[in-house]
Amino acid sequence: MKKIAAILLLSLSFTLINSALQAQDVTPSEKELQTNQIKSLIDSQLYVFAAKTVIPLSMQSKSLLSTYELKVSKDTIQANLPYVGKTNSFEVGASESGIVFKSTNFKYTLQEKKKGGWNIKIVFKDAGDVKQMFLSVSSTGYSTLQVTCQAKESISYNGFVQ
Repeated sequence: MKKIAAILLLSLSFTLINSALQAQDVTPSEKELQTNQIKSLIDSQLYVFAAKTVIPLSMQSKSLLSTYELKVSKDTIQANLPYVGKTNSFEVGASESGIVFKSTNFKYTLQEKKKGGWNIKIVFKDAGDVKQMFLSVSSTGYSTLQVTCQAKESISYNGFVQ
């Protein structure tokens, strides 16, 4: 009786493993489709980075409940991102505490990662305090944006490219 139960248990295990392996065959094509969509966006240099988490340099990360984004096109970059952290100076008349600007004078460098995805470096000449951004995008669209400012601590954001 114990042998029959063991054989049934083994056959059930093999059936479950086989089903799981067959189910995984469907996901690569979906992942491939998603990767192609992200690649198309990155190659066209027309995409939006939607921030979901802010990671200040000297504080804990915080989830973002509102819509914050970085819009990228070939000739313009628009940022509307929150800022949490220390600042080294104070601008008279500055009412915006976030990273909010529109730039048309920047250098955009795209590099493909060896294991899939892209690294994008943007150096600004007309974005006020923001000097550069480094965007690391996975093949599925998950992204990390690092922002370097002149008078503020560096800050990072996690989110997605869409």
